[in-house]
Amino acid sequence: MELILTVGPWQSIMAIAALRQMEVPPGQVAVVQLTNPSETALIELCRKIHETEGHRYLGYASHAQCMADDIPASVKQALANCRRIWAVSLGRSVSHLLELTPASIPVVIYEDGMAASTPQFIYGFYWESMRKSYARLLWQYVKRSVTKRRLWFRRPDYLRIELMITYLHHIYDHDALLEIPKIKLESRYLLEALNGPWFPDKTFPPSEKPRLIIAGTNFINHGGGGITPSQEYGLIGKAMKALAEDYEVWWKAHPRADPIFTEYLQTKYPFIRTLDTDLLHVPIEGLIPRLGIQKLVSPFSSSLLYAKSLYNIETQLLGGFEALIPLLGDSSLKQIYKVFRQNVPTLDLPQGSSVAVSS
Repeated sequence: MELILTVGPWQSIMAIAALRQMEVPPGQVAVVQLTNPSETALIELCRKIHETEGHRYLGYASHAQCMADDIPASVKQALANCRRIWAVSLGRSVSHLLELTPASIPVVIYEDGMAASTPQFIYGFYWESMRKSYARLLWQYVKRSVTKRRLWFRRPDYLRIELMITYLHHIYDHDALLEIPKIKLESRYLLEALNGPWFPDKTFPPSEKPRLIIAGTNFINHGGGGITPSQEYGLIGKAMKALAEDYEVWWKAHPRADPIFTEYLQTKYPFIRTLDTDLLHVPIEGLIPRLGIQKLVSPFSSSLLYAKSLYNIETQLLGGFEALIPLLGDSSLKQIYKVFRQNVPTLDLPQGSSVAVSS
C-alpha cells in the first residue's frame, strides 16, 4: 500500500498527478490528511478528491495529535504497514509520524513545498521531538556545515527520501537536495488533475475588462511575526484600488485565512469580486481557466510560479510588500520571498501606495 500524507486540496491534486505519472493503481493508495478538525470544508473536499479517484481516505490528524502521538489506530496501522510514504515535506507533524514507522520504509516528496528546500529546514533539528530513535540516527549521520556562523545538523529523516517528484524544484533547489533522485512532474498530469470532477463545474459570463485575481497569504496565522492585518490588508486594498481602473478585480483569500479579512475588503472596496462559498477552497490554479483569469497578483504565493508555467498568464509580485518581509518570524519564508523576487516581475504601486512599517 502507498500512503499519501496530504494537507489540503492543492496537495491532493499534486499527489494525484504524481501517482498517475508514476502509474500507481488507485486501489493501492490510502490517504491521511494532516489538518485541524475545525477545517471541515477542507477535510470534505480532500475526502471527495481522493475517494473520487479511488483512494481509501483513512481520516485526518491535527498537528497537536501528531506531536502527542494521539493519532487514530487506523492511521498508526497504515504507517506501520505501508510500502512507501508520500509526503508534502518533512515538517514537524510528518517527522513525528515517521518515528512511528520502520526506518526501512522510504519516503517520496511529491509537492514542491518551498519551505522544505531552505537551509534552515534541511539542517534544522526539532530538539523537542528528539526520541531514542532519533538520537541513534543523529550521531550516525551528522553533517556539519556553517551557515551564518551556526552549526547545522542535517536531519536524519531526510535520508529516507528516495525520490522527489515535483514541478518547480529546478527553480529553488538547494545543494543539500542534489543527491536525492528527482523526477519532473509533467504539466499534463497536473492540468488533468486540476480539471477533475471534484471541483464545481461553473461558468462565468464574459467581462468588459480583463479579469485579474489577487491571491492572499496566511501570514497572520503562520510565521507572520510582526506583520499586522492592517499592514498586510492595507497594502492589498490599495493594490485593488489601483488595478480596478484597468481590470475586473477578483479576490482569492488563503484557505486558512480568517474570513473577517475578506469581509473587511468587501466593505472598503465594494467593487471587488469574491468567490462563492463552494469555490473558496478550490486551488487558485483550478480557478484560472474557470474564471478566464488573465493576470495573477500576490504579495506571496507559489501560485505566481505555477500559474505562469501552467497557463502562460501574466503573474506579478505585489510591490511594497518587501518592506514587511523583515518582520516575518519564519526565516524560511524570507528565503522563499527571495525566490519570488528572482523569478516573478514586481508590480509597483502608484506613488504613495506603500505601507509604512511600524517600529
